[in-house]
Amino acid sequence: MHLDLGALPAVFLAREAADLRLDARRLSTGVGNGQLLRLARGLYADPARWPTDAVSRHTLMAAAAQRAVTGCAVSHVSAALSLALPNPRGPFPRPAVTVDDHLRSRSPGAWATLLRGELPAEHTETVDGLRRTVPARTVVDCARHLSVGDALAIADAAVRAGVTSPAALRSMRDTQRHWPGVTRADQVLRLLDPRREGWLESWSAAAFERLELPRWMPQVVVRDEHDRFLGRVDGFWPELGVVAEADGRGKYLGDVDPALDRSPEAMAGRVLSAGEREVGLRSCGVGVVRWTTTEITRQQLLVTARWRSEVQRTDPRRIRATFTCSCCGAPVTSCDIGTDFWASAA
Repeated sequence: MHLDLGALPAVFLAREAADLRLDARRLSTGVGNGQLLRLARGLYADPARWPTDAVSRHTLMAAAAQRAVTGCAVSHVSAALSLALPNPRGPFPRPAVTVDDHLRSRSPGAWATLLRGELPAEHTETVDGLRRTVPARTVVDCARHLSVGDALAIADAAVRAGVTSPAALRSMRDTQRHWPGVTRADQVLRLLDPRREGWLESWSAAAFERLELPRWMPQVVVRDEHDRFLGRVDGFWPELGVVAEADGRGKYLGDVDPALDRSPEAMAGRVLSAGEREVGLRSCGVGVVRWTTTEITRQQLLVTARWRSEVQRTDPRRIRATFTCSCCGAPVTSCDIGTDFWASAA
């Protein structure tokens, strides 16, 4: 018997199916004949509307969790993903929802995470039927619960996208000043800089801080002594004359900028251009230190040694190039943006 799933969400609860007279027996039959996907106990998906990418799947399951728990809001990483913010490194977490302490709501099951805490109305919003925490609450919640690197990637991206601001984050942090994990959140917010582009740059910045290495200025435009454009580098240490290049696969595959051509020829061209850019930088006396995702996440001593070696052999006084901030066009020595966005929000 054909199951008509058109009136149900793409991912739905067994109780929602029961409201349409699809009982447990019919659901079981539907799973058996391929008309349904059973995702977890009491949770099903329509195969025709079950997406192929992990972010969309997580978002649909998070919406189901929100419908399953009375009075809750999608929160933490799940709320971040609904805002198109970066996913933490590693496998996707279970969908997360938060419910106010005074409610006696129950978890929908092992497929979702139910968190409890204060949840005033001004900390939530409803968008396209999905109730979730507002961006500032989402970022600070992630900053309290995730690693500094993963949380910084979310914070940088949120401010860069304009969905929240340093001032809003400071206000939300002050609201949560006695909540668990606020010290970690302070670490994240002190490093905030929305000029960084992508997860790897943010995660790398947190790693360099942990390694007690100096902070770089993100996204700097470099021109040679004849004012010819050499490139826009991921970072620059003005006092050292060294630039940073975080070489994640996404930079070349087009993940950082979805508008980029993803053809094999275009990707190969980006790899070649990176090599040519390094040659041009070095010809002007600029030091270049590169690292991959694997190196910064698993081989940090190697990155540290490479950085120290590059600093040692670079003489800033012999550099024949100019450096300007990509955000304001000012020379890096006079950019009025600064790197401490957290302090600027005070």
